[in-house]
Amino acid sequence: MVMDNGNTGLKVVSVAGMAGSGKTTLATEVVRHLGKQNHFHCSAFVSVGQKPDIAGKTLKSILSQIGDGYGGGDDIGRLIGMLRERLQDKRYIIVIDDLWGKAEWSTLQCCFPNNNLGSRIMVTTRNDVLAKECSSNLGEYIYKIGLLSDADSRDLFFNKAFGKRNGCPDYLRDLSNQIMARCQGLPLAIACIAGVLAHQSSKDEWEWYASNLLPDSHSDGSNSLKQILNLSYNDLPSHLKACMMYLSIFPNNYEIDVEHLLRRWIAEGFISDGRRANREDTARSYLTDLISRNMIKTLHLRDDGTPSSCTLHPVIHDFIVVKSMEENFVTVVDAQLEAGSMNNGTIRRLSVQSSVRQDHAVAQNDTIKHARSVTVFGHASGVPLLTEMSVLRVLDLEGCNGAVCLDGLCKLLLLRYLSLRGTDVSELPAQIGDLRCLETLDVRSTQVKELPASIVRLEKLMHLLVGNAKLPSEIRKMKALVTLSCADVGRSTVNVIQELGELGNLRELELFCEATEISGDKKQLSFPSDGFSSLKQLRIHHSLPLVAFVTSSLPKIEVLEMKFEEGLPDESSGVSGVENLRSLKHVSIEFSQNDSGAAATVASVRNASEMLHPNHPVFSVIIDGMNN
Repeated sequence: MVMDNGNTGLKVVSVAGMAGSGKTTLATEVVRHLGKQNHFHCSAFVSVGQKPDIAGKTLKSILSQIGDGYGGGDDIGRLIGMLRERLQDKRYIIVIDDLWGKAEWSTLQCCFPNNNLGSRIMVTTRNDVLAKECSSNLGEYIYKIGLLSDADSRDLFFNKAFGKRNGCPDYLRDLSNQIMARCQGLPLAIACIAGVLAHQSSKDEWEWYASNLLPDSHSDGSNSLKQILNLSYNDLPSHLKACMMYLSIFPNNYEIDVEHLLRRWIAEGFISDGRRANREDTARSYLTDLISRNMIKTLHLRDDGTPSSCTLHPVIHDFIVVKSMEENFVTVVDAQLEAGSMNNGTIRRLSVQSSVRQDHAVAQNDTIKHARSVTVFGHASGVPLLTEMSVLRVLDLEGCNGAVCLDGLCKLLLLRYLSLRGTDVSELPAQIGDLRCLETLDVRSTQVKELPASIVRLEKLMHLLVGNAKLPSEIRKMKALVTLSCADVGRSTVNVIQELGELGNLRELELFCEATEISGDKKQLSFPSDGFSSLKQLRIHHSLPLVAFVTSSLPKIEVLEMKFEEGLPDESSGVSGVENLRSLKHVSIEFSQNDSGAAATVASVRNASEMLHPNHPVFSVIIDGMNN
């Protein structure tokens, strides 16, 4: 990438990656390799860092390294002029290491003349956006450095710890594997930890690092690793520091749902935009910023290219947990909790992480009365007594095992986010409408069959995710709804669609339908030409393909996902009017089983998407779990 088959123009190659991924090491090796082959007349390697001194240090260092020292003065204009003059007739390679800011790059790039001699600049940075701005052709020359493979990780670890690849004694082999698993291919973590453990033969010392790469009682390797990560953390603006520390709530290697995370950030008050309609966009921009800084790793993408789930590298997770504990930002309680081991001060945010039933030490602890959020992973016995938590804003019990007690829930008048998804809850309190501050309610994958009538009093509710539960009447009163997941059973679908179409802020809709309600009408689920003025995403779950879109319906819909169990027995399509959705960008259709009716539907929707629709939206098919 640097040599580019002898291209004679000046080119800038950016090396981007997370802290400790080996950017500097790689750039150094590339320059060493090219230097041996005498490709360049001169070279320089300068590190900028978070506190740059461009005139006093960086430019003078380059002058010195290219063989023309500079004796006095810090006038930046004069230094730039001298560099340009002395590089004008030379083929040079310069490494700008550890670049953090756009302003520094704007100054530095003025120093390097394009003399058409094949000169090269390499920039290393932790920020993907900055890497794109620096590289030639706006991002064409970016090397995104990855993590080491399992085999390379093992070689590096064993060489550092034992001096040879096969030098690990049997009694340390399992612990070595645990440590390498936590390092997940991050070279700096592997080298630092292995370097410390090279002088330790005690299993106790190894066990420390097998459970936490950054234990408080250690220095040396763990301390240097912490210092490197601190640079990335300290570079964050205050609003991103809070969002980043908040991720310590989730267990190590946890797959974090992006929408789930953004709504929690909003409920916690981390989003500065005061306008409710824009807060989610602002929260999404915060996440994008953290991803571009290589602090958060994307796991899965949506059809539109935005992340649907993310996670933290274990090293960054350990760092954030330590940082969060130091600042009393989040209190993490695991299965090893003893009655007296919790923070003696006020707990702001509580994360209970236990896969087994435990006693009520958490539930009865007085220090949690003023907690703003409670998250429980594992057994529901870890849920505190809600009657004592009057200032709670976030209650997330998603996936908890065992009986969930909701006594006192309706007295949590400040509650903004409530998730009972995947629990054994079968009924919501009748007075849930008293929670006037509630913005998110998620009861998907529960035994809840019907929502209380009082739900329509929740005037601030923006995200109502109820899956197969029945909606109450007068759902049109919930004007703030932006996201809705619901079933249309129990009432005529025509009335449900008409009511939902009146929700002017609704942007995302998921509908669960049953063929037993069709009564012979093969176009029972029909979307009219009026209503749904803001809807951008529609997901339909139906036992049979019985959907129609009339002319001018869903004017702003961009993503359409349809999931059916089987095709129609008469092998007709059952889906019509896809070509009428004028803003459509992505269409996906899925069948649980492969039959001739499914094939007919797929062929019809494919034709509407690829041939009849003027936008030719991206079309994808899954049948019986396989992409087609």
